[in-house]
Amino acid sequence: MANTVHPKQDQKVHTKLATRFKQFSEVATVHGVHKVANSTSRSRMIAWSVLCLTLVGHAVYSISSSVKEYMSYPTLTYIKKETSNKMDFPSITICNANNYRLSALQSMSSNDTDIEQLLASYLQTSLQTKNVLPLSRSDVAMKYSSALLNSTTIKTLSSSIEWMKWNFKDWCKFSFSIKCESPEDFTDYFYHSNTGVCQTFNYDGKYRQIAPGAPFGLKLKLFTNEWDKVPQFSDGGAGIRIMIHPKDIYPNPFADSMLVPTGHLADIPIHKVITKRLKSPFKTNCTNGDGKFLIFPGNYTVGNCQYSCFFKKALEECGLIEPAYKFHKPREFQESLKRFQENNRSKADLSSCFHHLKIDEDDCKCPPSCYEEKYRTKISYLQWPTPANIPYYRSLMANFTGREKITDADVHENIVFLKIYFDELSYDIIAEQAVHLWPRFFGTVGGQLGLWMGASAFSIIEFFLFIADAVLEMCRGKVRNDDSSNTSA
Repeated sequence: MANTVHPKQDQKVHTKLATRFKQFSEVATVHGVHKVANSTSRSRMIAWSVLCLTLVGHAVYSISSSVKEYMSYPTLTYIKKETSNKMDFPSITICNANNYRLSALQSMSSNDTDIEQLLASYLQTSLQTKNVLPLSRSDVAMKYSSALLNSTTIKTLSSSIEWMKWNFKDWCKFSFSIKCESPEDFTDYFYHSNTGVCQTFNYDGKYRQIAPGAPFGLKLKLFTNEWDKVPQFSDGGAGIRIMIHPKDIYPNPFADSMLVPTGHLADIPIHKVITKRLKSPFKTNCTNGDGKFLIFPGNYTVGNCQYSCFFKKALEECGLIEPAYKFHKPREFQESLKRFQENNRSKADLSSCFHHLKIDEDDCKCPPSCYEEKYRTKISYLQWPTPANIPYYRSLMANFTGREKITDADVHENIVFLKIYFDELSYDIIAEQAVHLWPRFFGTVGGQLGLWMGASAFSIIEFFLFIADAVLEMCRGKVRNDDSSNTSA
């Protein structure tokens, strides 16, 4: 016998579901369900059903938009100011624009093999290989290739703080009366072929400023000794190059420095700024430098990363040697020098390769640092020494240098005075913060549910339990129908 459909059983299931829905509407906390279940006419029920479905659609759309925004990981940037009763003083890296000394070159040339080879290659005058002639300023006209010199030779030739401090009275003072010393408070910190050996004051971060203003900061008088300049070794003018940076950051004199000309007092108030960024998946995608190739030591910075990436590419494609390798990565330097000598490329080849060097964006990704300290600076100049003090410094310079006649111009061309200090004992914090934290995100979703549906977390649980119960009841009714049909058959 063919299967027979039992409409009474289907009607019984539908009636039972309608009863359950009406019972659910009496206790449900979702707004509108009661209106649908207890409508007095079919048209009112349809109207309330359409309205409820429309509002549910609005709620779903709003919640999905909130989820999409959350998954984009937006951030807010806030700025706040913190004050303190004392401030850690930054490190001050100092380079002499007259970065190599002619007198040191003269004293070394007669017994230093590296210097002999250098001079023999570049000097325009005829020099004997084993007996280098005494040099004068007109004798030296060369382009300096520091790759030929070892690190000890470079340090000996460089204009260090020890040579620059001269015999000024109180040449270096911090906070009224603290006398800073060389080499205790200075260290060889930076080397580059165009700057020689720069040295850093407060490299270990032990100095702290206890009150705002110039009297509580650093005062430094330096002697640049322009008479001892090696022509074409130093073409950066007369003065010094300074960098103000945290103690664990390696400075770049071509990106972070200020030039202070001789014959001036440079007044430099500073203000500390701390920037905090968020890592991936946030858009900033900052890094602490993990896995990045860096030529220079210290913490990761964008400048160090970009500089290192550029010279790594130049080394791989052109054989161009960055002399800073010599100080900080000696093994890599020896390998690059060996390849450089083996390739035996001409200067024209190197220049052409260097000019056409291309670095793809994928080759050098340097995201911002997650934590960054910088010092915002202002600088103003006054002529120094003043006319009233010129005679004193002329006498001092004559005694020190042994020159019979020292002019006012000689004084102004050879000395510089620095004042570096915090203008106030406070610092700015610029920090990124996630817009949607979990509590805030759930608050947003809950607000959308409450606005469009009048629902809460309990309401949603109630609704899903009702749906599950209704589906289960329909499945049971279908099973009973199938059993009845099989029995009839």
